[in-house]
Amino acid sequence: MASLAEIRARLQAAESKQGGQSTGGDNSIYPHWNMEEGSSATLRFLPDGNSKNTFFWQERAMIRLPSNGVKGEMDSKQVMVQVPCVEMWQEACPILA
Repeated sequence: MASLAEIRARLQAAESKQGGQSTGGDNSIYPHWNMEEGSSATLRFLPDGNSKNTFFWQERAMIRLPSNGVKGEMDSKQVMVQVPCVEMWQEACPILA
């Protein structure tokens, strides 16, 4: 397993490649930093099924697709739809192609 310093260096390298853009926003991460003081939460740590995984989490590749809203509705606003990239499962992604 990689050391904490190695993981931090890889994260900084990945962030510099992205140009500082934030990913996520789909509420899949529990915001434990917003918990009220004195409250509790139960966490469950599971073993990683991928022994070659450098980090202690599984990265998700999501593709953001803009949509002009709901078809047939005049007052709908633009929405951003996120879909998983199938390259996470070692398949060719038609969206990226």
